[in-house]
Amino acid sequence: MIPIFIIGAPRSGTNILRDTITSNEDYITWDCDEINYIWRYGHPFKKDDMLNISDLNNKNSNYIKSKFREIIKLNYPRGNFLIEKTCANCLRVNFVSKLFPEGKFIYIKRDPYDCIYSIRERWIGDTTRNYLFKKAKYIPKEELLYYVFRYFSQRIRKSLRKSNEMPTWGPRFKDIDNFRKNHSLIETCAKQWKECTQKAEKELKKIDNLNNKVTYITYEEFIIDPQNTVKLIFKNLNIPINFKDFDIRKINQNSIGKGENALTKYEKLAIDNLINE
Repeated sequence: MIPIFIIGAPRSGTNILRDTITSNEDYITWDCDEINYIWRYGHPFKKDDMLNISDLNNKNSNYIKSKFREIIKLNYPRGNFLIEKTCANCLRVNFVSKLFPEGKFIYIKRDPYDCIYSIRERWIGDTTRNYLFKKAKYIPKEELLYYVFRYFSQRIRKSLRKSNEMPTWGPRFKDIDNFRKNHSLIETCAKQWKECTQKAEKELKKIDNLNNKVTYITYEEFIIDPQNTVKLIFKNLNIPINFKDFDIRKINQNSIGKGENALTKYEKLAIDNLINE
């Protein structure tokens, strides 16, 4: 079974793209949003999500691959392709590619204002217990105590804040905590978007030298014309499909331009200054 990795900054459409693809029984995935705990196996104390090829060893390589095999076995006989979309993989494409050299990649990019605005909404939002339990199932047993302690310490820190802002959310770039201390939340979200997109694009470019390994789309073209965009994705990956087997009923255009309209001119200026520096 060939793994297909959806790569994109947080809030760039990775969820709806995965859900659309896996509405076809040829494509399977996990029953939770992301599996960052699995990818970080052996590195629970690492303060960021940036893993390099040098971070791979027999122990974590065997563990990660075993978890992929478990999902394949669980879904058998359904599926010929396994879809994975952990957003933090933006920061470690080389790591993922080295571990799964047979894998293919779909890169999705969204308008920075819309994406950064949506990222900020998640920083000040909250998560349901059901969502947390689904993700917690995939915490490695030997690392469970650490992650439980981290979760409760973060909840305590949030309760002591005057705002609803989470202590951290989404992919953790290098020195994210220090950056947040010295910058506004919207600047932190812009930095998160920038780090994710730049690192992903740089590392995907190297893989792109191989035929039918990487395809690029935008969130906007997918939302506006999902049928032709999905056809293009699989044409570029050299995977035959029948589009009628995909469900696009959840797709709508309501979020296009939302950030552009909601952000103030000062917030847009802060974003522009940060992502263009």
